[in-house]
Parts: sequence; C-alpha cells; structure tokens
Amino acid sequence: MINEKLAKRIFDEALAASSADETLVMVTGGKSALTRFCNNYIHQNVMQKDYTVTVVTAFGKQVGVASSNLFDRGELERIVDVASTVAKRQKEDPMWEPLSEQLDYRPPENTYDEATIEKDHGEKAEMVRQMISPCKSAQCKTAGALTNGDNLVAVATSHGLFAYHCWTSADLTLTVETEDGASGWSEACANRLSDIDIKLLTARALEKAQLARNPITLEPGKYNVILEPPATATLLRYMSVVGFGGLAFNEGRSFLSGKMGEKVMGDNITIRDDFNAGARKGFPFDFEGFPRKAVTIIDKGVAKGVVHSRRTAAKAQTENTGHALPYPSIYGPIPLNVHLEGGNVSREDQLKSLDNGLLLTRTWYESIVDPKLPSITGMSRDGTYLVENGEIKAAIKNIRFNEDMRDLFCRTESLSKEVETTKGWGAIVTAPAILVKDFNITGQTK
Repeated sequence: MINEKLAKRIFDEALAASSADETLVMVTGGKSALTRFCNNYIHQNVMQKDYTVTVVTAFGKQVGVASSNLFDRGELERIVDVASTVAKRQKEDPMWEPLSEQLDYRPPENTYDEATIEKDHGEKAEMVRQMISPCKSAQCKTAGALTNGDNLVAVATSHGLFAYHCWTSADLTLTVETEDGASGWSEACANRLSDIDIKLLTARALEKAQLARNPITLEPGKYNVILEPPATATLLRYMSVVGFGGLAFNEGRSFLSGKMGEKVMGDNITIRDDFNAGARKGFPFDFEGFPRKAVTIIDKGVAKGVVHSRRTAAKAQTENTGHALPYPSIYGPIPLNVHLEGGNVSREDQLKSLDNGLLLTRTWYESIVDPKLPSITGMSRDGTYLVENGEIKAAIKNIRFNEDMRDLFCRTESLSKEVETTKGWGAIVTAPAILVKDFNITGQTK
C-alpha cells in the first residue's frame, strides 16, 4: 500500500513541478486477489496491484489532465508538463471553480482489515470448497468469484489540501446450476472477508436453483411482486445516475428538477447517501478532497436534495456535499453509497403477506427508457417464482419488465426490516426487499 508518507512525497514533487495557477494531484488504486471457479473447480487465481497518479492543472479556467502509473520524479514532472500543455490549449471551462484548501473530514472506523488483505489463495480455496461441496452433493454445478483486496484514494491541491484514506474490501458472487439448467444466485460485499457468510449464501443460491426447476409460462400484465434486495438495488443505481446528481438536477434532466419539497414517492420511502453506513463503508472525501456529507435525497416520500460537487453547487448556489467524480466527469456528481431505509416487516412475513404474485431475485440487461421519468426496462434471472397464499408454488420463466421507477416507489406497499449491501458500477447500494403493487411485466423469455 502507498502509505501517507509516500503519498505526500508524490504530491510534494508533483506540486513543486507545476507552474499552473492551481494544481490537483490524486493517487488511486490498490491490490486485488481473485479466485474464480466454474464447473465445481477453481480455474483461476490472480493477484493485481496497480496505482495511478492523476494531475489536473488550471490556468485561469483552462484545465488539463494527465495520468501515469509511474511515480518517480521524472515521470511526475512529465505528466505535470503534459497536463499544463493540454490546459494551455483548451477552451475555458465555464464551470471551473477554485480548488479547496485543507478541510476536516472524519474517516469511517475499522475499515482496513489486515486479515482480509493477508488471506492467501490456499485459504480462499478452502472457502470455495465449502461452497462447491454441498452443491456438488446435490448434483449441481457452481460458478463464481471470491475477491479480497485493498483500496486507496489520496488527494492534494496547491492550496494546501491533503486527504488520504485506505480500506479493505471483499466480494463474493455465486451461481448454482442444476443438471437441467435451472439457476440460483447470491452475492455479498463487505470491508472484511470474515463478514461474508459463505454457508448462508451457498444455501441461498442452492435453494433458489432447486426451486427454479420446471418453470412455467407467465402472461404479460400487472402483478404484485416482491423485489429482493439485489433487484431493488439495481433500480436505485439507475435512479442515482439519472436523478440524484447535481448536474442532471441543474440542467433540468432529473426527475427531481423543480420538485424540491414536493411529494414524489410513497410515505415509506427514505433514500440517503452516506459513506459511513452499510456493510461496505465508502471513503470520507470526494475526488477533489472535499469532505463527503450525508445527504437525504428522499425523506418519507418528499424530495429533499441531490448530491453536489463544488462546480454544480456553485451553479445551484448551494453547498458542496463532497460528491465530485474525477475531473472531467460527464455525469457530474453522483451518490456512491446509496441507502434505502428498511421497513418494519420481516422478509418471511413479507412473503406470507403476498396472496398472489411473484418473487423476483435479481435483474439484468437493464436499459433506461426515459431518464426524465425515470423509466427502465430489464429482465429477471436466477430465480423468478410464482407465489400463492404466501408460499412459492412454481418457477416462472424469466420475464421482461418496463417500469416508471418513481411511480414504482409510490406503489411500494412494504419494505423488509432486513437490508443487504451490494456493489456495481463503482457504487455501493444498501436496500431491503420491497413489495410492489402492479409491477408491469411486458413479456417473457422463450
């Protein structure tokens, strides 16, 4: 790991080489060890360590960027020169705002776990064996990946700012397939590998695969559906990208534009962004070194806010919430740690309350249909089931859906107490299972 002392040396040398009006230097990267398995055997063990240094220089509002994965003085001087040359040949960026001076931030506690980063391939092979063994005994095949690693984000500016944070991460994805092609799935992420419950996740994926045998055909229409946490999380990720960021909000492209203080979802929906919550903690500042703030986006159905960077905050004449992505970001600031608060019913009771409907494990092949609504289309996979009188009665062939996501959260009748944390697109989402009325199913697989 590039420690604080080495990061400061890199920053000092890069900043000393710059003659720009303003300079930002960022170091990102880390180590990642992957154990991948398929057909009930491990077929790949790989470890990668990689770091990148990025320099942003500004002459007035002319801005340039350059990066490298080498850290010697000569290379740092070279990329500073490249960034400066690019900046001097650029048109002015009308949204450029002055870089930050030193600001206080509070890192989350206990997010770097030595046992996670030191776990070797032999120990991970034993964990994989614990997943494969019961599935193999059930005449099923497994496929998936178990990953452990660490991560670093460090930022410095020519105004004296220095921010540094490192953390460990662990991820598991598991697919189980029966001999007749039915599949089940489970996934988990955490800061510590020991927090991933291998036995629970294996049992879940195996049960889903066995229940998914002999699927029946479902006619298109509107159905009451329980979306399990991974499916709920996918909807939230799409909403985050198109609706919860300051750039889309400022430009009138967000479904929240012009609706602050108005009721936009059901009373039971509260959504926030908070790096210090969930099973996988985030980092406490953005890619410009500004402290991240917890932001309530939806409060009991009412639109309360969006996340901002220094650029979008200046345009909106509001406070910077510390959500800038690396410059230049075409998406503007977006939430990276989204949380949908859970409800007051257990997942078991939620299923029992469904007289007639569907249980949907997760979705894939999603696309945004209309970002302003926002609406999304996608398909189910790895476990879609018919529910009658609170019990799973049959597997359903995978379905296609088309939904207005804002309206879906107006039709959410219950949220489970239990929440799960999953990752995707670089964002961490914590979500419950939700029971949705009149979920719009438009087709099915053949």
